[in-house]
Amino acid sequence: MSNEAIDHAVSDKAANCRAYHSLCYALASISLSEDLWEVACVCASEFEPGVFGVLTDPKHDGARRGSLPEGVAFTARRAGRRVLFCFDAQDDGLLRRVAKGVAEKDGMAFKTICVMVTRSFQEMNRRRQVKAADQWPRGFFVCFEELRYKCQEINPAAYRELCAPMTAAPREEGEGSRPHAFAAEVLRNVRVGKEGSNHYKLRFRASELQDVIPGQFVMMDTRPGKRPACTRSIAWRKLKSSPQPAPESYLKRPFGIHRAFYPHFDPGYLKRLRLLPELAPIVHTVLPHEFDILYKVIERGLGTHELTRLEEGDKVKMIGPLGRRFDLRQLRTEGVEEVHVIGGGVGMAPLVFMVQALRFFAFDVKAFIGIESVDLLKQGGDLARSYMEHWKNAYVYVDDLGAAGLTAKDISASCDKLKPGGVQTIRGVRFHEGLVSEQYRAYLERRKEKPRAMAFACGPWAMLKAVAEIAEEHDVPLKVLMETRMACGIGVCLSCVCKTKAKDGQEQYTRVCTDGPIFDASEIVWTETPD
Repeated sequence: MSNEAIDHAVSDKAANCRAYHSLCYALASISLSEDLWEVACVCASEFEPGVFGVLTDPKHDGARRGSLPEGVAFTARRAGRRVLFCFDAQDDGLLRRVAKGVAEKDGMAFKTICVMVTRSFQEMNRRRQVKAADQWPRGFFVCFEELRYKCQEINPAAYRELCAPMTAAPREEGEGSRPHAFAAEVLRNVRVGKEGSNHYKLRFRASELQDVIPGQFVMMDTRPGKRPACTRSIAWRKLKSSPQPAPESYLKRPFGIHRAFYPHFDPGYLKRLRLLPELAPIVHTVLPHEFDILYKVIERGLGTHELTRLEEGDKVKMIGPLGRRFDLRQLRTEGVEEVHVIGGGVGMAPLVFMVQALRFFAFDVKAFIGIESVDLLKQGGDLARSYMEHWKNAYVYVDDLGAAGLTAKDISASCDKLKPGGVQTIRGVRFHEGLVSEQYRAYLERRKEKPRAMAFACGPWAMLKAVAEIAEEHDVPLKVLMETRMACGIGVCLSCVCKTKAKDGQEQYTRVCTDGPIFDASEIVWTETPD
């Protein structure tokens, strides 16, 4: 190939790249215009002039850029907030400096955020890996396919002038969504509540779990390391006369994720992040790297007693993520505006992770907590530092939900019995004596405005049954997270079945681990209590 032909090919490639950038800019402009955001090019050399209606003028680049760092292609502004868009084809070092500079200047106010537009799902998922987090610190991602689909959804007529129609939303679970067997590193394991409390919170690190989504769970060993194996035979007479070994558990236990933590994002970042409702479902962060589970020690529960002995640095075997995936982003396309979460006891624990996702996707969330006693919520020790504010006097659930962006007016709390003269209010959340299901009923009956809502509930069977009846009375679709005993977690042992109704009305037994744990409340046969 001659030098002239090579120059021509390079020129064509560069022009195609600029045309692609112009298309991305046009798609984003249409999507953002619905919320009255002002979109502007700040680097004319990134775009092909006149293509897809993009008008650029290199003379104005300096004025438009202002104090913006080099590498920003276009911006969106509204009410003191800015979104800076970059393209993944730019130099990695330049991209890192853009995100790092914005993070250092903005702190965790999130008045300015960086969004990287990637060419594909695969490229976006590669850059979202925890090991790549330092290359785009505190930054966000959106891929081209999702940007196209969202634009088509918002303004079909304008979209048809730019692209061919898309027949389905681009959703790829990817390789990482498959269950893995792995060893997680224990970071902390502390008691929740006053001395003598039987509630604990355990934090661990596991890169294999970075694709877990709300509603999924892990099967977790209750002891660290490898269990000793019997390698030699022992005569019966010796075994009979020898001291009996202490009992120990051999099956893993199922646990839902309580909270997830992300590199370069402080635990309370959702208090300040305000993503656009239209774009929030297609914007992504780096994947999580640390997780909390909250567990209750059962009086005669061998496994949960073993869990309390786990220490920092222990390696614990797990399998996950398990359970059917339920994409909360799809609720936007169904017109849902408000989501209710109702948790009873430790059933509230996995709902906190769900609230994290719902708040990221810009839903209005109302939470209803049901507990035995306010004293069970008091969180001490180093783990309380994860709440950022009030860490010396933190309360599990209340401060967890606060870190996820909920305010006191968004939270209702109920106790079995309030102590006279005891704590009645925490962070502005007033605790009421009685059942959480009745608190939920009272909320539904007194609300004046009725945005389209749906609900999620998790907790004891009696509570779920009561909430299902209340939700049905008020025409609120309800999903329940079923909690039951499990032996394998992968659908083989059939120990976790519950009775459900098939589409033809026939009753059947359904596996909670693989067909759930999230079910429509209308599918459950509430007259039969699972073992």
